[in-house]
Amino acid sequence: MTNLCNAPVYAIKSGLMCATALAGMTFGAPLYAQQLNAGENAQAEESGSNIIIVSARKREESLQEVPLAVTAIDKAALNNSFAQTVADLERFAPNVDLADNAFGAKQLNATIRGVGFADVEKSFEPAIGFSIDGVFLGTSGGASVDVFDLESVEILRGPQGTLYGRNTVGGVINLRRTRPTEDIGARATIRLGNNGREEYLAVANTGRIGAFALKGYFFKTMTDTFSTNLVTGEKDRQKDSISFGGALSFEPSEEFSALLSVDFFDDNSAQGPNYNLSTPDALFCTLSLIPAAFGGPVADSSSGATCIDQSFTVAENSDFTTHIQAIPTASETDGYSVTGSFDWNLNDDLTLTSITGYRESDELLRTDNFGSPLVRLAAAPVDVPIFFATRFVDQQQFSQELRLAGTVGSSLDFVAGLFYMDSEYSLMGGPGPFGQNFGTVFVFGGPSNNFTASQKTTAYAAFADGSYKLTDALTVSAGIRYSYEEKDFDIAFLAGAAAGTASSQTADFDAVTGRVILQYQFTDDVMAFGGWSRGFRSGGFNGRAASVATVGPYDPETVDSFEAGLRMEFFDRSVRFNPTIFYTNYRNKQEEVSRASADGLPETIVQNAASANIWGIELETQANVTDEFTLRGSVGYLNAEYGEFLIPDLANPTGPGIDVSDQRQLRRAPDWTFALGATYTAPVSNNINFIATTDFSFMDSSASNLTRDTSGLGRDIIASVASLDYTIGLQSDNPTGLNWSLTAYVIDATDGRNGRLASTLDVDVFYFGVGAPTTRYGLELGIEF
Repeated sequence: MTNLCNAPVYAIKSGLMCATALAGMTFGAPLYAQQLNAGENAQAEESGSNIIIVSARKREESLQEVPLAVTAIDKAALNNSFAQTVADLERFAPNVDLADNAFGAKQLNATIRGVGFADVEKSFEPAIGFSIDGVFLGTSGGASVDVFDLESVEILRGPQGTLYGRNTVGGVINLRRTRPTEDIGARATIRLGNNGREEYLAVANTGRIGAFALKGYFFKTMTDTFSTNLVTGEKDRQKDSISFGGALSFEPSEEFSALLSVDFFDDNSAQGPNYNLSTPDALFCTLSLIPAAFGGPVADSSSGATCIDQSFTVAENSDFTTHIQAIPTASETDGYSVTGSFDWNLNDDLTLTSITGYRESDELLRTDNFGSPLVRLAAAPVDVPIFFATRFVDQQQFSQELRLAGTVGSSLDFVAGLFYMDSEYSLMGGPGPFGQNFGTVFVFGGPSNNFTASQKTTAYAAFADGSYKLTDALTVSAGIRYSYEEKDFDIAFLAGAAAGTASSQTADFDAVTGRVILQYQFTDDVMAFGGWSRGFRSGGFNGRAASVATVGPYDPETVDSFEAGLRMEFFDRSVRFNPTIFYTNYRNKQEEVSRASADGLPETIVQNAASANIWGIELETQANVTDEFTLRGSVGYLNAEYGEFLIPDLANPTGPGIDVSDQRQLRRAPDWTFALGATYTAPVSNNINFIATTDFSFMDSSASNLTRDTSGLGRDIIASVASLDYTIGLQSDNPTGLNWSLTAYVIDATDGRNGRLASTLDVDVFYFGVGAPTTRYGLELGIEF
């Protein structure tokens, strides 16, 4: 029997069969189950649909009773999605745009409802919060987790400035890994696919031994790029990583449980490819074409393959089967994390929870953004890249959260707690493209810029959140959080126009954020809610400044969101329908703007330059048509635009500035996201099931650059993406012995190209983009006992 919560799901928009079946109901977004206790499971079976339990408010609640916009994805859906990283899960939720950052190892670019962050710099705070097993990440580095042993994922849309606090102006992504099991067991999976994809996963559990249980895991993944590098004549390695670790649980009684987990990762990925999108008038493009007689590159076969016509156009005309990149991008990281937590039931009404986390990582980036072959300098017979960047980053983070949750009588439930985090990072340059010299930026093979930067951040917070039943039907929820942060920043310029200068600064920031929500339970199956919430994103310093004058500090930003929705179930709870509307007021918005520095190199400046207004609609639904046939769908609409964007008025430096909001655009804010899918399960024999899924997803075109492209080439816009996905497989169902599964999958079956342009960036002196694969297919074999 297939039920609503255990059906495998992912990207979503199905074919005509699904559209016809859904014609009698409104579209909505996918919903998935997590954990159920015995009483809830019995109630769910009686009603024909499992109850979805989420921890979005840091206590277990039914999704249909939570007055928030939450998409919950369960273990079955994750295992059958064939997602490689968390970035692939954008297909589950409306108005969500996720992507792996090509220049930050295991870093996730995340935008929710038009509010997001897509930069590798550790001094910049992310706009979306990431939590792994309850440990909040201080940066988006490490957030692009491999999807291989996750128990559940929750995507909370909108600011979460009460319970999560740090820099959650756009939302939160909660990741929870599987815990050690009560029984002895193991599972192993092999997945092989196109583009050299190889994945090997093993998880083993000792079962309960007295008060202890132990889990260990190993995961190895490898892929190649989707196109052949015309410079090397081969496909570059894109993914090459190993993760391993374990978890030990301790449960001496029903009142107390503790979990200790240790995880190691070693990622030697290459990323890419990069494409040059520069027009001939771009500075670096012009420099690369200077005749040899004037000191430029030699005009032979090794030069001239620069700018858009000789780089991106080559890839596009080959349907992205080829690309040009002399030195493949290396984006590597290694490190470990330790998490310790406990839950102590003080009595029937109160639970004390402690979560302690420590994480340490080293990152390396070596990239030739220009996307062209090497050029030969006239001054010396040597082939060099036009623009090359290298950076090493060390990062450490320690955090501690202590909270008390419980109930008071039959009307009030609450969570209150304290939070502390201490994080540090340091950045330095490295050897040039061929090991010579030292710096952070190399132009025509020589070090043109070099700097070191470091920052220490200390953050404190106190928070409380609760729900009080005014009547049996009417409930008010309210929360408040006080946040205080202190940052110590140091930067020293060793080369370039600012060589010999340095800056050491300290700044502190604080804010009070919170929310108020009213919800009304019309019937057991229909609930309405509406409310306000505020998020805060800390101010800070510019870790990629090119001079002391552009270090900062810059100020915090705030987001106020007004949201209302319905949570409804029909037909004996076999159909769920959850619509939500929202309006967001984004103030004092921090903008990272690229421009040419004093020495002609690209630099980043940060300004509190803008305000924005965003409103949208989200519809989420899922239905059990029969015991064997499940449908799911989602629609998101987003209207996002700047209200004001001020730049300095050079003619009146003391004036208010010039409003250029009509020339700016919010990045990664597609107007429409849409998903529709179906799952069919049927028994083949007494203990073998046939499972097939069809899913179709669509994401509208969106801006990838802050400034509009005036060339007429549309380089600032990423084209819309539609993906039709299929899986078909067999699974055994032996409750007491060995089980196996064999599944074939195709992701993005109809694109017809090897890849696509996934993001672009204008750095003033040149314009470049990064590619991503389209069609992926393969086989998976799994065994479990």
